[in-house]
Amino acid sequence: RILEKKDVGLIRMFEWQKLTDLSNRTVIVCMFNEMVMKEDIVTWLSKYCLVKGEPQKVLDDDGIWNCAWRVPISLHEDKNGYGGFKHIPSLIGLGENRGLVFYQGQPKLCRRCGELGHFVDACTKVVCGKCKEIGHAYTECTSVRKCNLCECEGHVFKDCPNSFANRTKLGRPMQKQEEFEEAFRAGAVVLDQELDVVDV
Repeated sequence: RILEKKDVGLIRMFEWQKLTDLSNRTVIVCMFNEMVMKEDIVTWLSKYCLVKGEPQKVLDDDGIWNCAWRVPISLHEDKNGYGGFKHIPSLIGLGENRGLVFYQGQPKLCRRCGELGHFVDACTKVVCGKCKEIGHAYTECTSVRKCNLCECEGHVFKDCPNSFANRTKLGRPMQKQEEFEEAFRAGAVVLDQELDVVDV
């Protein structure tokens, strides 16, 4: 409330700074497929917030990973958003892989339309599963399917140039692959020679 009146009266002579940064959060991303790369989760989160560190695996009491990642982030400010921040959707989709997103202070939004004030079981809006627009169903959609990682048209997640797998493939020149195959063959020859020595 005081920040709203910082330009009124004598209070305008002071510079105001928050003592706490409420934008800093730790997000838990729980994927339903353990093969989803953490780099793709970071790319997806980067659309909605600033990722401040490397994702860490969440382990249970026995040290077993439960397919969840702990990621330090900073929410973007949004005066019209809940609590003054732009919030992250509670559902993550990367290709056919789905997951849930949790963090402290997360508003309870409808998972269908993304609005505050109701849940999906009470939602009356029709949301397209292809373009994510409100007002028409998937069968009525005329737009091209979008990638759910970069939200560009013309490709899906498995062909996305921003996905970790495709960036890795593009970054590996053919020469490196040939060198690897040559080293593998050379290693096999050395192994055969060592086995011959053992047999004698």
